Amino acid sequence: LEDQLRKQESDYKDYVYNLEKKSVLDKDRLRKEIIQRVNLVATEYRKVATSQMWDTTKRAIMENNTVTLQLSKISRQGAQLLQENEQLKGTRDELCKQLDLLENAQKVMARHSRGHRKVCLPGPCHRA
Repeated sequence: LEDQLRKQESDYKDYVYNLEKKSVLDKDRLRKEIIQRVNLVATEYRKVATSQMWDTTKRAIMENNTVTLQLSKISRQGAQLLQENEQLKGTRDELCKQLDLLENAQKVMARHSRGHRKVCLPGPCHRA
């Protein structure tokens, strides 16, 4: 019985040892799997983040180019409008000078016309 008891005790110790060994190996395997999964998730996250940053950067560059083109167009239009404004001011100044000359000529002609009327029209003295 003692031999049998020792054998059972030895078998039990071997059984417990094997269970503990299996537990340690399982924990180690699970730890490795978790690390591998975390690394995989981190890699995927980096890929997605890099892709999104690239898309965002591309979009920002395209928007920047669009705004630059719009500003360039507006700048050209502004310069064109300034030039047109200067031309219109010159035309206005020229027209104002012509108007002044015409008004002066009209005044002179009106004076001459009155003078001619006085000379040409018979007055009460010339009636017979």
